[in-house]
Amino acid sequence: MLYANLHLLGRKGLAQLIDLSIDNAHYFASLIAQQPDFELDSHPQLCILTYRHVPETVRAALATASADRREKILDALDALTISIQEMQRDAGRSFVSRTQLVSAQWGGRPMAVFRVVLANPDTTHAILQDILDEQRALAAASPCMAPLMALVAASDAA
Repeated sequence: MLYANLHLLGRKGLAQLIDLSIDNAHYFASLIAQQPDFELDSHPQLCILTYRHVPETVRAALATASADRREKILDALDALTISIQEMQRDAGRSFVSRTQLVSAQWGGRPMAVFRVVLANPDTTHAILQDILDEQRALAAASPCMAPLMALVAASDAA
């Protein structure tokens, strides 16, 4: 496979494809970082990065919640991430995989995240924006959103 690609594209052509995928990964990471309802989990390693949808109200609740309530919110956020990814896959307009990573931000807790590999040379900045828009819409339609928001609305004293 590598020989065929080198033969067809040449070193320069293959290098351009790799550079494009890395540039797209950096662009997507910066786009995610600008969104108030998405959280970048890992910065690009070549053309791979991870992130998740975290509504602003959820982010605020996580910052002030007790350890027990925080764990419940994070569990519900994991369920939402899984739901969004499955709905997006089933819709067939775009595909983002998911994985589970240990999060330093959350004390070594495993969490579900979206995982993208930006290796397709036809991927444009508009497509990347569309993916976030689609995930945002799927989050709003997900059956996991209401339980998550109920946890966010509940007080620690309850």
